[in-house]
This record gives sequence, C-alpha cells and structure tokens, in this order.
Amino acid sequence: IASDPPSTDADCVLGYVPASETLMRLTVRRPAGRALDVGTGCGIQSLLLARHSGTVDATDVNPRALAFTSFNAELNGIGNVRCLEGSWFDPVEEERFDTIACNPPYVISPDATYTYRDGGLPRDGVSRMVVEQAGRHLAADGFATVLCNWVYDEDWSDPLRSWVADTGCDALLLHYSTVDPAAYAARWNMDVNARAPEAYRATVRRWTEYFDGIGGGSRPRGRYG
Repeated sequence: IASDPPSTDADCVLGYVPASETLMRLTVRRPAGRALDVGTGCGIQSLLLARHSGTVDATDVNPRALAFTSFNAELNGIGNVRCLEGSWFDPVEEERFDTIACNPPYVISPDATYTYRDGGLPRDGVSRMVVEQAGRHLAADGFATVLCNWVYDEDWSDPLRSWVADTGCDALLLHYSTVDPAAYAARWNMDVNARAPEAYRATVRRWTEYFDGIGGGSRPRGRYG
C-alpha cells in the first residue's frame, strides 16, 4: 500500500493506520455485487472490498487520494475498483450498494487543516451526515460500516439513536472509548507538538475552548462507532 510520508500538507494521504484496521475488521465480508468506499484515502478498504465484490466505487474529494487508490489497485493487480472524485456520496447520487465502508474525516475540531482529518462541519456533523446518507445508498439487505466520533452529555448511545432513527435500517452501535476534551485535543495535535511546543499549547487551548462552546458538559467521544 503506497501512501504519503508524514506531512503537514493539507492533501496528505495516510497509509495503513489503526483506524484502517478497525474498519477492515468490522466490515461485513460476504459476496456483494456492488460495494462503495466513501472517502477512500489510499484505497485500502477498496482493495479489501474488491476481493468479495463485483465492482467497487471509491470516492474522495482529494484528487491525490484517488491517485494513490488507482496506483495501489494496479500495484495489487486489482481491476474492479473505479475511482470517482467528489464530496461524500455526490459521485454516486441515487445509486445503491450491497456493502458500504467509510472511514471519514470524523475529528471534532474548529480547524480545517487536513483533508483526511477535518471534515469541515461543526460539532460531529460529518459523522452524522455519513451515517444518515449511508442508509439511503444501501440495497436491500445491504450493510454499511462507518467509523465515527460524536459528542454526548448523558448516555453514550443517545446521539447515535437519533442519527439512525429515520434511516429505515437496523443498526448495531459500538462504543470504543470516551475521551475528555483536553486529552482529545492533545491526541489529535501531537504533530504540532513535535514541531512547535508553544503552538501546540495554543492549539490545544483553542480546541478545548471550542468544545466548551458546543454544549455544556459535552465530551468528544472515542473514535469508533
């Protein structure tokens, strides 16, 4: 799997990271006619879907990511992956799929620094949007597996239940961990700390202030859902 080395470039394409493995292990593996990899990145999920799917559509808003996906498919001798440039589900419009996998830029933050990390919607809007739209693109008896971050105040499942309520789908909600705001901000800005400790402290402070503003007592949740 080819990918970029660690970089501060906005369009940097990550390779095989822990979230990739989590999604890989959770995705339902059964024969499928059509599969969809939303926000494909380096294309690792598409290559895995290609093993048990007739065709795979890989979408990404980042042209560099699609270039890596195309290259990695060729590198692995896989010919049934189609790369489509566009935001989220836009390139497939009203099409439906037997299997959908998505590892979106789910990080909750005030920034829009990296395409792979920052989705550009406030709060946990990216995760909610992907979950809601995935259901609309599933064929009968299809499966969608999506990684999420989300904010909650009381019961961890409350926000997720509202996301899936109108999808017309059954849903299995998995909780990985809870992360408090300061730890969350620190975790996602370690690259800043390596370059400039002063900037790191300012960034963590700005992130925690943002978290304070999106709901009293709200806590960014653990990575996987």
